Amino acid sequence: MKIIISFLIFFCIGFKTANSDAIIGQWENPDGTRRIEIFKGEKAYLGKVVWLKVKEPKAKPGDIVLDDFQFQDSYWNGKITLPGESHIFNAELRLQSRDRLEIKVFYHNMSRKKVWKRIP
Repeated sequence: MKIIISFLIFFCIGFKTANSDAIIGQWENPDGTRRIEIFKGEKAYLGKVVWLKVKEPKAKPGDIVLDDFQFQDSYWNGKITLPGESHIFNAELRLQSRDRLEIKVFYHNMSRKKVWKRIP
């Protein structure tokens, strides 16, 4: 019985860890004009701009736009920063599928969602 319980605990912990890393990779916005790379930092998940279709005065590759995202059950909570501005918003990341990432940004009592696609 102890072996079965140990196996179940190990399986559940391993499964949760694997799910938490599922957002790691490159993602493209719905317009196809911007790509970010989500990676695991020391304490949280971060995202930086890696490609822009058109040069933007406020955004450039290397800018950190996703900060302090923590995995909680089936989604990630953190902050989104608009490049070149001091606006910081609460946000959620949810995987709709392996290749579809819903980014939901909150502003006061309103929210806005966009679905980004994974870049292979």
